[in-house]
Amino acid sequence: MKWLFILLACFSFTEGIAQSQQVQLQLKKNGKIKKSFYAGTEVVVMNNLKEQVFGTITEMKDNTIFINGEAVPVNMIRKFRLVFTRPHEKINPELLAYATLGVAVSTIGMTLSKWEKFGNAVLISSIIGYSPFVINVTAKKLKRMLFRKEQYRIGHRFDLRVWDIN
Repeated sequence: MKWLFILLACFSFTEGIAQSQQVQLQLKKNGKIKKSFYAGTEVVVMNNLKEQVFGTITEMKDNTIFINGEAVPVNMIRKFRLVFTRPHEKINPELLAYATLGVAVSTIGMTLSKWEKFGNAVLISSIIGYSPFVINVTAKKLKRMLFRKEQYRIGHRFDLRVWDIN
């Protein structure tokens, strides 16, 4: 009896989830669906008249998308660009403090044991201590540059269509 109740509860929630996003904007590349966008997506659109419309998709219906309430017909769109809000990822100050402490301790250790002179010890310790932060920031920037396509030219390989599930 418990299993029947749990199963019934699960199916009642899935209907609400399935009906929450009924209209979507589909980006197709060579006839295959590449991405789907819903209301609330931030975009920049350039139409045939070379006017840019910037904002959030508020509504979609009958081959028209509404960006901040302004109607833009899908067949007038020539460039479609996503706006990625990139949160400024700050370095954790606690980790930076530990890295600085490690740099100081290893510099003192190398200098007192006469493995290196003070200048070289600071350089080596800094490379060891701060390189994870530099590598992390560099990897994130490279990933953003190489693996994100932000702008699509509509009409050549890419097409847009408004698809209503109803």
